[in-house]
Amino acid sequence: MPGCKLILLLLVGTTGLRAYCCGPETPTADGTIAFDPSEPIRPIRVVLGGMQRLRTIRVDGPYKILSGDDPGSILAEGERLDATEVAATQRKWLVAAPLPRPVERFLLKAQQDGSIWVGKRCYRGHVRFEFAGGDYLRVINEVDLEDYLASVVSCEMPGDFPPAAQQAQVIAARTYALFHMLTRNDSQPFDVYDSSRSQNYRGLQYIDAKGRRLAAETEASRKIVAATQRAVLVYQNRLFCSYYSATCGGRTADGRSVFGNAPPPLYGHESDCCVGAPNYRWTRRISIQQALQAINAGELQTQMLESLRELHINDPGEGRLAQLSFSDGQRKRTLSAAAIRGRLPLVSPAADLPSPFYNAQIDGDEIIFTGRGWGHGVGLCQWGSRSLALRGMTSAEILDYYFPGSTLVHLK
Repeated sequence: MPGCKLILLLLVGTTGLRAYCCGPETPTADGTIAFDPSEPIRPIRVVLGGMQRLRTIRVDGPYKILSGDDPGSILAEGERLDATEVAATQRKWLVAAPLPRPVERFLLKAQQDGSIWVGKRCYRGHVRFEFAGGDYLRVINEVDLEDYLASVVSCEMPGDFPPAAQQAQVIAARTYALFHMLTRNDSQPFDVYDSSRSQNYRGLQYIDAKGRRLAAETEASRKIVAATQRAVLVYQNRLFCSYYSATCGGRTADGRSVFGNAPPPLYGHESDCCVGAPNYRWTRRISIQQALQAINAGELQTQMLESLRELHINDPGEGRLAQLSFSDGQRKRTLSAAAIRGRLPLVSPAADLPSPFYNAQIDGDEIIFTGRGWGHGVGLCQWGSRSLALRGMTSAEILDYYFPGSTLVHLK
């Protein structure tokens, strides 16, 4: 209904969506899975933001709202959908909605691709709304994998990076996405997040904090994606999770140490390609009070450190994570460098360490962290790939450098 602000209140329930016909693949001990590149690829399912109670949608053109349980059942349709608030509630009724009856989930389709807005972002494909428990809802964008990648490459890598670096980024991102599509957990009705928790994705376009409408997917990014010819990385003909980070800091990390299992292409090696990149070397000062909150998180009161007198680091080197031991003189607590990095921002957003590769020492009432790199450091180094591309390497050569022993295959 043009000109009206509508509120959709969804009936709380559990989801039972099955958008695929095959069960998930289970990675072997080395983190690889079997797959057939000749099989058709379904749309990727991207969860948009975290769980929320309220989301605003609109459609700039003809649309249909379909039942989430019966895709052939049209619940509502129109020539345009103006700003509409979709809300989940434990009260089992609907108010001021274009829907004829309470629903547990629905699918929003637009006649014109790229005309669905969720909040301040516009998306291709379809958008699914369903419950996430309590009075929260989950929003999932179902979009063609190649369209998804055209947005991801713009969000993950600066547009002025050389084409070869961007193409390497696309292939790594495609492989990462496909790996998660094929190994998704049955309890999750989506494949990836739209943030750095998976890969950054802003849809087709978005409105920034200054109110400007900006393109996330561009003609240039579409050409970069097309140039990669649907290539993915494999190791011994098996798919693996092709991780990447902004800056490795002089050595790509050992994926076995960071993620638990990884094939040989993710074992890491020395690399000086990102010298001078943002956070190649960094220093952070964190108060001991904040550090103690992070160290004691989740501990019983009787096990908490009361002060911090000693700090020792066991660094195994070779791209593996260090262990940090803290003591107040009576009690001792040992945590991995990654665990400390993950806990500190929960205490204070300003206490964010760029990577889990660092040294630390007590200095008065502070801890000085000196580290290298930006991100987990496993796999492709984005700033390093820029340097290699400027030296004349092709995307295939860049990928061979960062994922040694891997090969490329093309999806049909």
